[in-house]
Amino acid sequence: MKIDNKKVYEIYEVNQGLTRKEKGDVCNALFDTSYGESAFRKRYDTYKDALQAQFSADEEYEKVILKEINVMKQQKKTVIMRSTVNKVIRNKAFGELIQDEIANVEFPQYAFKPLAKEKTTDEWWLLSIADFHYDGWQDIKGFFNEVYNIIINRGLKELTIFSLGDEIEGLLRVSASMDSKIGAVKQMREYAVHYLNFLQELSKEVKLTIYQVESANHSETRVLGTGRGELEEDLLEFLTAIVSIGLTNNPNVKFIYDKEIHAEIGGFKFYIEHGHHMKGGNPANYVTKKMVDRNMQVDYYYTAHFHHYKNVTLHARDGYDCDFTAVPSCKVGISRYEKGLNLSSNSAVLLEKFNKQGRVSTEKIILQHKEE
Repeated sequence: MKIDNKKVYEIYEVNQGLTRKEKGDVCNALFDTSYGESAFRKRYDTYKDALQAQFSADEEYEKVILKEINVMKQQKKTVIMRSTVNKVIRNKAFGELIQDEIANVEFPQYAFKPLAKEKTTDEWWLLSIADFHYDGWQDIKGFFNEVYNIIINRGLKELTIFSLGDEIEGLLRVSASMDSKIGAVKQMREYAVHYLNFLQELSKEVKLTIYQVESANHSETRVLGTGRGELEEDLLEFLTAIVSIGLTNNPNVKFIYDKEIHAEIGGFKFYIEHGHHMKGGNPANYVTKKMVDRNMQVDYYYTAHFHHYKNVTLHARDGYDCDFTAVPSCKVGISRYEKGLNLSSNSAVLLEKFNKQGRVSTEKIILQHKEE
């Protein structure tokens, strides 16, 4: 990335509490360089001198500086996020490769007009997607176009989205890696970019709240025979970094992410996870144990991972059913995993309507997207 004197100036001004070396590290992380701090300080001094020369009147100069600082504060989150992502990933096994992929991501500049808030209503809509298992062969653009049309054709103006993991095929099995068209890091990069573009375009028409699961088995960096949970790295953190940066200035999207999410939505308590830690075929036992262990109440428990749609009522409370939902896979074709467990289903997403009485309708929408 070409070094921008204005950006260097902004970093130095916003991060007054950092040492010179730390400021230099932030600049190197942002511009993907390895210069000494003095190289950036000279650029900072040059830009600062130019500003001072441009505004001779102290009062006018102060107004401009305050305006510049306000702009910098808005951008600080993005700068820190870029720096943190680069620093953390650099020290991991996939550090250099992922850093290069992030540097190659182009973030289109959108001018978003805040959407007007809809009239207060008890009804709200939930779209759940999971287990795309992108390996480079699927028509990923066609998939997101199809989901976009589903939402727009129904005239929805506000939407909650659950994204429940296994967006990519990843490194879980050697056989799957050999069949993949591209490697795991590029899989996640391409999926993240298409996902971000989908959210940006959709948010021009629909106010969005996204809950993104940040831990799943296929996005774990299982290398050299390591097992589940041995390594802390998960490529979904790569996805959330890209999407968070891209959505920074979008007023029509709330993007919430964590390894597992416990949230109150529409007056009900939801628990959202990928589901790869679930053992056995009885979700009621798993959910009950988790509620006890975490000392929490759950009305609706959502997982993915199993590739087939399943809904189990756990119990009734105050006139509505508390239940467990396994979201179907939106992957094209039937995998060896699905064949082995006899749990395959057509590529699909869930679209559900809720009101103050709870869930009132569920539509499993079969998708038509194909492999490229």
